[in-house]
Amino acid sequence: MLIIDQKIAFVGGLDLCFGRWDDEFHRLTDLGKTNDTLSDIVFEIAQERKEINDELSIETFEQVTEKIVQNADQIQVTTCSSIESIEGQKGSRNKEQSKKSQSMMDTKTRYFIGKDYSNLYKKKMKAVEKYYQDFIDRTIVPRAPWHDGGLVVFGEVARDAARHFIQRWNIHKYEKYLNNKSYPFLLPKTYDNKEELTVENWKEFLNSEPYKIDAQCVRSIGPWSAGTRITEISIQNAYIEMINAAKYFIYIENQYFVTLTNSSKIHNQVGDALYQRVLRAHTSAEKFRVYILLPLLPGYDNANTIRATLYYIMQSITKTEKSLFKRLEAAGKT
Repeated sequence: MLIIDQKIAFVGGLDLCFGRWDDEFHRLTDLGKTNDTLSDIVFEIAQERKEINDELSIETFEQVTEKIVQNADQIQVTTCSSIESIEGQKGSRNKEQSKKSQSMMDTKTRYFIGKDYSNLYKKKMKAVEKYYQDFIDRTIVPRAPWHDGGLVVFGEVARDAARHFIQRWNIHKYEKYLNNKSYPFLLPKTYDNKEELTVENWKEFLNSEPYKIDAQCVRSIGPWSAGTRITEISIQNAYIEMINAAKYFIYIENQYFVTLTNSSKIHNQVGDALYQRVLRAHTSAEKFRVYILLPLLPGYDNANTIRATLYYIMQSITKTEKSLFKRLEAAGKT
């Protein structure tokens, strides 16, 4: 979270580290001045590959990439040299979007400098103090795009986010830095002063007018994380309520899916809520779908952590009698 004056809150993917910055294009390549589109060269290579029947002589992806890079100065298409120039193109919305799509690879500027061009599935990052130096070959290895979601909120919900941070800050101040004056206790602001909550300069950092909605912060905290006497599970309650209220389908996109029924280690009830909703749909002969989208591998560089996470994900989905699929199968609903 990034919170300004307890009235503007940026919430979501804000990882301040190498390899996490991205834009809406999620580029797989970034070759700088050799990014220019090479229509004829690409066509010639495709024709060559089509005509060659000898399997041993077919060029590999790496060789094709090298050929494109070597011939990058032959043919060029008009390019945009910066993000700002792309955004500044005039015309209809469809035409503008078309130009953006055409220009996303046609730039003479590198967007991802040094360690920001990363693919941790291919190679672990080293020598981070030399942040300006590449650690993988960008002419061969594609970068791993980052799809963190984020939003900005104003007003009372921003105060909610600020209070969450203040709770977390104060408990750690009390436990670790009680006598250190460099880390003061923080106080939340009131909700009563409506004028104080007004944000006048939103146009300076938003491209479109914000929506006015009723919003609520939901979370999971407990004695160890915020010093509360009880564990708050408002985010789990919100998930379950949304699952129960779904009419046609449920779409879940997450880094993990760890939820077991009657487990001594895993206590969340999201999986059980999905099970009950599918049973209800089957009994009522409803056309109902559940989509659960997960990454191929969790974003860790430690093999043991990846294995443990995948173990519990598979246990939750299909590998045990307590899993979602096995429970539906036992009920005769698969």
